[in-house]
Amino acid sequence: MTIKRMTFSDRILKSNNKSKTTWGIVNELTGKQQLTHEILKLDIDSNHLTNQHNTAEALNKYSATTSETIKPSLGTKNQDPQYTYLLTYSMEQSPS
Repeated sequence: MTIKRMTFSDRILKSNNKSKTTWGIVNELTGKQQLTHEILKLDIDSNHLTNQHNTAEALNKYSATTSETIKPSLGTKNQDPQYTYLLTYSMEQSPS
């Protein structure tokens, strides 16, 4: 076994997430890199956000209020128990 193979095997054995580590090694060997996109500016309601903290807050607020926004359009079409649980849970967790 080559040193390179032993190193990869060791990384996988020590990993808490073996699938992720394995794919990381595959991507490393094939030259693929994860693309990251930095958001330089976000326009929300005519506000131009450039600060990372303000952008994160705006995205968190959007995520927290999305269920409230779309809930009326859902009506009572879906009475699946999982749907009902999620709907109830989102109501309990909604910010006041």
